[in-house]
Amino acid sequence: MSFFLIISGVMEYWIILEMGLDPLWTVSKATKWCERKEWVHLDTTLFYAMVRDAASVLGLGLGCLHEDTASSEHNRTETFLSILLALILTQGSEHIALPQDSLVIFYLLAWLKFMLLPYIILAFIPKLAGYITRAICRLGKCKPL
Repeated sequence: MSFFLIISGVMEYWIILEMGLDPLWTVSKATKWCERKEWVHLDTTLFYAMVRDAASVLGLGLGCLHEDTASSEHNRTETFLSILLALILTQGSEHIALPQDSLVIFYLLAWLKFMLLPYIILAFIPKLAGYITRAICRLGKCKPL
């Protein structure tokens, strides 16, 4: 499914280019007419939304296929810690500024960012939360639930 989204997005972009049209016409108009160039954001374009969504679907799929994702049981403390770590990671990823000098690099890094985010949340954060919870319990600070 995610590969279909990626391929269809790239094909749509290529077809629009082959027709002699500018797929990012809004960006060129905005840079032409906007008073300040820093007000123009590539992350508000339709192609960016397609890249973001396709990468997220792929990351979710890979995260669900990761071993121990669905089979492991977590107590309330691990679940709460997993949610907290996922929120911190998600909010922290919003502060990662992507370079807007090259469109190819911008879209590749955006794809990588949004593919890795759900994958890390599904595959590694529950393990990290379990490790932290067990380490705290070994110190005698809590009782396992």
